[in-house]
Amino acid sequence: MEAAEEAASSSLVDESGRIRLFDPSRFGRSRDVAQACALFRAKILHFRKITKQVLDQVSEEAQKVETVKKQAIDLRHSVALEVASRPQRLKDQREEIACKQEELDVSVSLNLLIYSFGY
Repeated sequence: MEAAEEAASSSLVDESGRIRLFDPSRFGRSRDVAQACALFRAKILHFRKITKQVLDQVSEEAQKVETVKKQAIDLRHSVALEVASRPQRLKDQREEIACKQEELDVSVSLNLLIYSFGY
């Protein structure tokens, strides 16, 4: 009951003839606080937007770095494999050259024999 009496005793009629439960000075202060809150909220939303843009850019750059890093690792592995396989490939090529040289020598020898007998 006291709350109802207090509300009735604190109600006022303003110059427009409206019944006010709050003192107009308090209402003005509430409006100022509401405007300050709205401005603060707008600034926070703007900050969030800028922060998201920065994070997106950083994420994009990080992705690019990761891609280049993977390419560098792949290249390093390719070079390592090439270095490791080169001696064996050189050995195989030398054997192939020796085999071809042997075939050539046999072919030349046969041709010399054929030409020497006059066929």
